[in-house]
Amino acid sequence: MDFHGINLNLLAAFDALMTERNVTRAATQIGVSQPAMSAALSRLRKLFGDPLFLHSADGLLPTARALAEPISQALRQPEATLVRKPDFVPGEANDKIHINQQNAP
Repeated sequence: MDFHGINLNLLAAFDALMTERNVTRAATQIGVSQPAMSAALSRLRKLFGDPLFLHSADGLLPTARALAEPISQALRQPEATLVRKPDFVPGEANDKIHINQQNAP
């Protein structure tokens, strides 16, 4: 599969930046250093040909391009495909539930 040189880890960086609106907190969220997150933001800006986030007193503000629906869909598609959680079927559940009645009226 050829992604034309796009590092898919950049999607995780973009998502963290959108959530945190702060480079340092976004770095912490995905477990990289602040300089690594800054470098990822630089690569994202080059990839999309847009600043994506602008500095403000309230933190990073996303540009119109960062808020564009195709980017959001691109971020969610791998997660929905790869991290699928099975539906809960009570009759098939093997978990044990313990009820503590000590504080019951």
